[in-house]
Amino acid sequence: MNNTRDLQAAIDDAVLLEEKIAIAKEKLETLKIEIQSALYSKMRDRNLNYAYAASGSGRAELMVRTRLDIMDYEKVKKLLGSQAEENIRVKTDPKYDIKTKFKIALTALLKLDYEEMDIKEILNALGADSDAEKVLLKKLKGEYKKDSELLRAAGLGKDNLEEELDAIRAAKNAELVNKYFDLANLDIEELAKAISVEDTLALTITSGDS
Repeated sequence: MNNTRDLQAAIDDAVLLEEKIAIAKEKLETLKIEIQSALYSKMRDRNLNYAYAASGSGRAELMVRTRLDIMDYEKVKKLLGSQAEENIRVKTDPKYDIKTKFKIALTALLKLDYEEMDIKEILNALGADSDAEKVLLKKLKGEYKKDSELLRAAGLGKDNLEEELDAIRAAKNAELVNKYFDLANLDIEELAKAISVEDTLALTITSGDS
């Protein structure tokens, strides 16, 4: 009988926890929608691909993530030549395995999401000294989270850095675009017909020191 009562109590506790989890999940989704809507509005107003906000308990980040699919590999190979052959591996189905840096460059090219600018000027505007500038120029990659951590570690993260992070990413994208493509002779419109590029929003919420 005791075992039966223990089992019934365990079931009661489990049911109660399931109900609490369901309520918490629903509340969390509501909060995520509220946070994402606010950050997305901020991104649109300032023409950014990334935005974040912090509280005493943590931070929320929203960024544009882009999916790139090859629709017509033969056309891509015709337009990009050896760069396509070196950086895109044909898999079964068919699927294509694209090297990371080339994929970033190709995505930036098709979205016109790159801009040639001097990252030194961005760092100078943030007040970076010469030593910090040298280190940061080597380490900045155009990745929001990692670059944000680097700038903060260098003492440059006191103010909102969304615009600077977006500018650094655009500059790094430009470096890759110029590395891989002969823009003067490339038919970008034809290339866009052979490749699908689709944006989605990715919200990240992290706890801890903001």
